[in-house]
Amino acid sequence: MKDHNTRKYKDLCIVFVMGLCLLACSAFSQEDLRTLKTKVVDTLARFPAQSAEERNHLASEIVGLGPESIREICQMLVPPGTGDDTQVRFALNGVAVHVSRGSAEEEREMFALVVIESLETEKKDNEVRAFLIRQLQIAGRDESVKLLSQFLIDERLCEPATQALLAIGTPDTEKVLLKSLGAVSDENRITIVKALGELRSTKAVKKIIKHAQDGDPNLRNVALYALASIGDPRSEKVLDNISLTSSSYERAKAPSLYLLYAQRLAESG
Repeated sequence: MKDHNTRKYKDLCIVFVMGLCLLACSAFSQEDLRTLKTKVVDTLARFPAQSAEERNHLASEIVGLGPESIREICQMLVPPGTGDDTQVRFALNGVAVHVSRGSAEEEREMFALVVIESLETEKKDNEVRAFLIRQLQIAGRDESVKLLSQFLIDERLCEPATQALLAIGTPDTEKVLLKSLGAVSDENRITIVKALGELRSTKAVKKIIKHAQDGDPNLRNVALYALASIGDPRSEKVLDNISLTSSSYERAKAPSLYLLYAQRLAESG
């Protein structure tokens, strides 16, 4: 009986000590978070930086505080006209530039993943999301492509997402642009066709040739530019068809398109 009571007393002591530890950890976490917020706010107050050197120094301070500091700053972004987040935007842009230097892959990936997380949770405003996308244009790599591809069907976000994908420029970029070509609106299709031309995507030639005969002059002209920029021999017949029956604008552009086409053919041998 005595041994039983002793064991019960020990068990109660263990539970009590564990409870104290949990309370202490919780208090520490809250205090730690408060300290982080204070440090972030103090650093933000020093933006905009007066030089590239100072910007990199401040960005390094933020990165040194870990991913939670980036997350905290992303949450401070507000839609235009609803508050002043100028310092927040300078800070995020400064960090994006800083982590994109060649020797900071771990920092770059950490920053990109937090921005991706913020984009996934940000549902309030497209302008805030457009700003975050532009930071991935600077610091994003393969890890950003999947999320960016989801914005290609959005009328407001297609352009910044496409520019970010072009800047990333991995093989996956070409794949997602090609895949989206048949699923987007006409306005977004213009953006994507132009991007495929800039990527010089030979895989896109067959699809773009169809748009070079489209009834929409804007899409048709962009498609002709894209075909000339890609410089694939399959495009020659289409470019030859720019004739007197075309618009005056298309006839005026024809010589420059032929020159671009010839240049691309020469570059590819």
